[in-house]
Amino acid sequence: MGRVWYCGVRGNTSLGNKLGIASKFNGHDWQEPTFISRVNTPKDIFDNGQLAAKGFAIPRDELPQESYAFSEKHFRRARAFFWLRGFAAVKGKLAEILLDMDVGEGSELVPHTIYGEDRKTPLKGPFYIFNLNARKRSFRSDLLERKHMITHFDYPEQGVDAYTVCPGPGDFALSVSLAALQGPDIWMEEQVWGGAYFVSERLAEALKKAKLADLMRLRECRIVPEGENNG
Repeated sequence: MGRVWYCGVRGNTSLGNKLGIASKFNGHDWQEPTFISRVNTPKDIFDNGQLAAKGFAIPRDELPQESYAFSEKHFRRARAFFWLRGFAAVKGKLAEILLDMDVGEGSELVPHTIYGEDRKTPLKGPFYIFNLNARKRSFRSDLLERKHMITHFDYPEQGVDAYTVCPGPGDFALSVSLAALQGPDIWMEEQVWGGAYFVSERLAEALKKAKLADLMRLRECRIVPEGENNG
């Protein structure tokens, strides 16, 4: 049997904090160069960010089209996973690993140019926007302990039954069914909101080997077949 990990990197908002970059979207002026994250975000961009946080790919022409580092000094602190105005971006070894994985049909790593302070000279990359389009329904919400649950969104009339979760520092706080072992190496769970990724054993081992496990906030899940409990 394979193994599955929760990946909480998207919950680390500091990965987009004061990076000194501004982005350009089609139909909008350049983002104001500011160190304040997601300030004055237009509604269409904000809404697309919310969809991306649920594992839905965004059309390429609605993603950031280009960016520049108005402070290259600050941008040098960007980690292998960072934020471009609410959209996940990757570089370096993390990008190489994801390019070698099954990220699901319709998902893609979209090449993205980031210019220097002169807005003309591309910075050394490559950089990618991680445009994920992969969702599974394997989360065992019936086994979720209250201490690991932040919010339960329960709106039957709208067909909504979802959770935001906090697995804590240890492993096996969250459970998934055998269905998690099928399909892409990285995905989001339909019942888990807040943008958390889940990853396969193959991807988790590659992240550990590259010393990226702490950055990605990996927590191993318990695999429990439907109809069975943790005991």
